[in-house]
Amino acid sequence: MTPRMYPETLEGLEIKSNAERKLYEQFSLQLGNNFSVFYSVGWIGIREGRVRPSDGETDFIIVNPYMGILILEVKGGIIGFNDSIGWYSIRNDGSSINIKDPFEQAKSNKYDLIRKIESLPDWYRGLPTIGHAVAFPDGNVDISDLGLSAPQEIVLLSQDLPDLDNWVRKCFEFWAKGNMVTFGEGKFDIVKNLLRKSWLMREPRMGEEIELERTLINKFTDDQMMVLDLLSFQPRAAIRGCAGSGKTVLARQKAIKLAKEGFTTLLTCYNRNLADDLNRTTGNIPRLTIMNFHALCQNYAGLTGFSETEKWNPSASDFFDEIMPEALAVASEFDSGKLKFDAIVVDEGQDFDPSWWLALEILLKDQDNGIFYVFYDDNQKLYERPQGLPVKTIPVPLGRNCRNTRTIHEIVEKFYRSDIKIKAIGPQGRDIIRHYYADNQEVRKILTEILSRLIYVENIDNQDIVILSPSGMHQEPLSSVGIAGVFRLVDSNQPGLNEIYTTTIRLFKGLEKPVVILLIPEDFTMLNEMVYVGSSRATAHLELIISSDNPHSNRI
Repeated sequence: MTPRMYPETLEGLEIKSNAERKLYEQFSLQLGNNFSVFYSVGWIGIREGRVRPSDGETDFIIVNPYMGILILEVKGGIIGFNDSIGWYSIRNDGSSINIKDPFEQAKSNKYDLIRKIESLPDWYRGLPTIGHAVAFPDGNVDISDLGLSAPQEIVLLSQDLPDLDNWVRKCFEFWAKGNMVTFGEGKFDIVKNLLRKSWLMREPRMGEEIELERTLINKFTDDQMMVLDLLSFQPRAAIRGCAGSGKTVLARQKAIKLAKEGFTTLLTCYNRNLADDLNRTTGNIPRLTIMNFHALCQNYAGLTGFSETEKWNPSASDFFDEIMPEALAVASEFDSGKLKFDAIVVDEGQDFDPSWWLALEILLKDQDNGIFYVFYDDNQKLYERPQGLPVKTIPVPLGRNCRNTRTIHEIVEKFYRSDIKIKAIGPQGRDIIRHYYADNQEVRKILTEILSRLIYVENIDNQDIVILSPSGMHQEPLSSVGIAGVFRLVDSNQPGLNEIYTTTIRLFKGLEKPVVILLIPEDFTMLNEMVYVGSSRATAHLELIISSDNPHSNRI
């Protein structure tokens, strides 16, 4: 019949007070199994109003569900009290040192504990018997009365150690005054969790780390803004860099800055989805137009009536490369004021045909001195466009990848072909996971496992995941998947519950998600560019689903 001791043993703990060790050992030997003894309990005290919380700590708390709670302050060595100097302790050399009033300490701790218990959401009205006492286990006192705040019933001396169980019970009886209020075993668990809650730290789940990594990426990208500061007095500039170097962020910020400075500004790009995202994240800013290139051509063709002419034939082979850009030339002649801009900023410049540059230039109010900024990645030549940039100065390089973790950067760098040496400055990140499939049916099984793990185990929000492939969800192998477990593949960037955004690598150019699942089928053409673009869309985690029949699978 022994009490429950918290902690179970003092072995391995640094115990500076021999008096506390002595009491711990005697409590563990003498008290019955209805008692629980909590050693060295600390807390932050609750204070009302604007009073700051304070630290609290008591040496022992003795709990018995059928008697109550006792707070015990321990003072080792030879202790004394004198009206002139107050409480003091005798050192080994015979000198004395002042100490705090132990009874005041015990009383203060008692009321701190009462406030703590009363604040518990699962504690109903009423408190058990709660008292305080002071232990002097290294000495005895020859007088029975130690003062008004120290009746003998709440003073534990060396002479009481042989019968601790009796002393503890009498102390509880003193505080109960014949009306002992108990709280039973059920409420004991609440008190136990308050005084000594058991827990074990676990590694953070991926979903819990994403926000921190997002914060770091935003900071690193903000650091790139100094490039714009250096070019602030240069009306025309080309800025090139790897995927993840912050080009889109810089292009957006440059366009916003120009618009706020009073310039009518066009921010354009190749990818419609990127333009939509830029509009969504930028909002309505006076004098700023955000539109992808072909939407701009379509819009201007409608404004000028060019879209009603016989020449406007969407089925023509040269419609996108020649006829649509011609709409901008017609617009520049139709209205030289309202349809022109003071400044043009282009993102994804690597995908623009030389004829498009000319079409954009004639939209400048001042074609010779108008502001023209181009941001591009010379590795992302998905549409095999030659450069022909309308900027004569030497392009400014961005050599830092601030979007991807370093593990993702390793595969990005492997497929990057440029004279720029890129460096990853983001967090290390977790390992890339590779899966291999032999047929289309295996793709569904692999996706089910990946999505279930990411969402249910790693706590990833489904809106932070995208599945990318060369052909999208409407062609094999994804077209035969449809539903992976409870997850439905959709082509919406705002997926609902149990839906996963799925699109092509090309349509996702310029965009990013914390988690990318990249599908690499057997007949994967343009491997370097596609893997480079697809993998670099992931900011935090990348999983690859690779056809085992792909001849380049060992390179990925």
